[in-house]
Amino acid sequence: MNTKESFFYGPAYWRCIHYFALHTIPYSSLLEKIPEFLPEEYKAEWEAPFEDESLIDWSIRLHNKVNAKLGKWSQWNQTDFAIAHKAECDFKTDQQYVFFFPWGFLHMIAEFESPSALAFLQTFNEVYPDVDCRGKFFTDAPAADETLVNYVTRHQKRMNLAFGFPEEYYIPVRPSHFQSTKI
Repeated sequence: MNTKESFFYGPAYWRCIHYFALHTIPYSSLLEKIPEFLPEEYKAEWEAPFEDESLIDWSIRLHNKVNAKLGKWSQWNQTDFAIAHKAECDFKTDQQYVFFFPWGFLHMIAEFESPSALAFLQTFNEVYPDVDCRGKFFTDAPAADETLVNYVTRHQKRMNLAFGFPEEYYIPVRPSHFQSTKI
């Protein structure tokens, strides 16, 4: 993965990790599955929370570890976390352009086109912290001839309309590079 791809991969993944940590979703329910969908060069950086470590502290520690490897700012703390990560759902508050979350993240997972990617998407749908969105990202299974990317796109269009956005709002043109169309 090159630096450009890493730039686009990172923000959506970190937003997911930090958002779920902020809402103290149990680690085993979703977060432990993320390494399967990381680029190979970052899988070795992943580690589970220490015993009795809060998920927020764990996510900050993990983020600092990866940033240090990349030569980026690696001194995040609770104050930085509180400024950068809000409890509100980015989709509902029209903030997904900042982190490509949740839809950019869901498209990245869908690109794996595997049974484990579908299972991850279903778990994400079931445990998503915001009650207005939980269980509504995906309301059916993919059609037999439907790719996971098309499945996610179909549901994103449905959710866009349900939340008052244009149907094509932030639909990635090429999910692997996160060029999006915004009407």
